[in-house]
Amino acid sequence: MNQTQTEIETLSSASTVYGLPVEIFTAAIRTREIARKSCSKYASPIRPGTDAYFEVIEALAALSEPYGWTQTHQDLISRIVSPCGRYRIMASQGTHQTGMPGLNPRSTRKRGAATANALSRQTVIVGTEEPSVIETIPIVLLMYRDPHLKVVRSELSLPIGLGSDGHMNEWSIRKILPEVDLTHPTPSNDKVDKEAPIKIDVALKRQY
Repeated sequence: MNQTQTEIETLSSASTVYGLPVEIFTAAIRTREIARKSCSKYASPIRPGTDAYFEVIEALAALSEPYGWTQTHQDLISRIVSPCGRYRIMASQGTHQTGMPGLNPRSTRKRGAATANALSRQTVIVGTEEPSVIETIPIVLLMYRDPHLKVVRSELSLPIGLGSDGHMNEWSIRKILPEVDLTHPTPSNDKVDKEAPIKIDVALKRQY
């Protein structure tokens, strides 16, 4: 049971979150589903999920780059990092409670020391001309694909480390993203051109 008081906010498609348009995250999730669909019937059972995971990471990196975000693969955990280095977003599969404000989600895969380290807040020095010390804030893009409703529910949440069972199951902040409807429009097997930034009418802000 979640014993932590969690701050929950529901975002719209027109919102910005941590300096990025929400549409960047929903667009990345769509590329994830395209990757899942593109696997042939001869593929290994684990391939659709694996391909989907790497596609969402790649899409996030490409779509956030125009906003000054960068990518890191420290300890083989891929994350996107905000321009000031404070916010660090990784992706994970969540349970069916993901994206539902009234329920408490958890990560589906058991995690180890590398993830525990990635989820810890660390003090780092950023900048060269005028260096400053900041505390990093780890954020998880938690996703769940509902096979019955044909939607992907997701959220950007701040975990409170790993539980004793190796899963993320407690959150200090949960920002619920809009559902991605997998039936309208239906994702195709065509690859999304992640080199071409999506058109989003949001003013560019770099205070993050």
